[in-house]
Amino acid sequence: MSESRQDGRVGLIVLGVCLAAGFIVSSVLIGNALLGMRQRRAIRVKGTAEVQVISDFATWRGEWVVRATDLREGYLALESRRMLVHDMVKQYGFSPETKVLFQPVQVESQARLDERGNPTPVIDAYVLRQAVELQSREVNKIEQIARQSPELIKHGLEFRAHPAQYTYSGLEKMKMDLLGRAMHNALERARVLAENTGTGVGALVSASQGVFQITAPNATEVSDSGYYDTSTIEKTVKAVVSCEFSLSR
Repeated sequence: MSESRQDGRVGLIVLGVCLAAGFIVSSVLIGNALLGMRQRRAIRVKGTAEVQVISDFATWRGEWVVRATDLREGYLALESRRMLVHDMVKQYGFSPETKVLFQPVQVESQARLDERGNPTPVIDAYVLRQAVELQSREVNKIEQIARQSPELIKHGLEFRAHPAQYTYSGLEKMKMDLLGRAMHNALERARVLAENTGTGVGALVSASQGVFQITAPNATEVSDSGYYDTSTIEKTVKAVVSCEFSLSR
């Protein structure tokens, strides 16, 4: 008799646990359903805005290479190259604000090789390198001098030029305006989508700013971390925002 009572108690406990588990599962399902209903009462859209700008600052870099059997001779040759750069700046009529920056000279010694091709302690020649950089707000003149730099090679001068880089200094000032226009664009998109479903757009639920993409005109390059093209004078600045709006009946 005592065993049957004990079995009954165990059964009641098991039943209670099952009922409690059922209530928990039901609560979770109902909660998820309500959450889904709330989520269905919102709309998520992206808004964009872009503007065309003209670069107002340019940088051009290059490197002179001089090969000489005498170190002093090599330094004198580099000095003549530096004078040539200053002459080019005057020739193109750059303003006094243009900066001409010369990096420290790098020297590499080349050892003489023996008959087996092995290096010896004797210095056979020196290779001297010096980088130069021009910084100016006269971007069109930087573009001209960058295009003409290959002419130096025709004159027997070893010069390694890098592409000019063009930037725009007013980006920070225009970002707020672009973000505002992108938000307005997102709202208009949400309204168009909502009208097609017979609803209206309510309050803004959330908004997040995307990265700015600064590209060449009509270019398609984008990056998750943002893209900044420096190869062209003309640029397109694009802002993107992600917004969520509530829906009204």
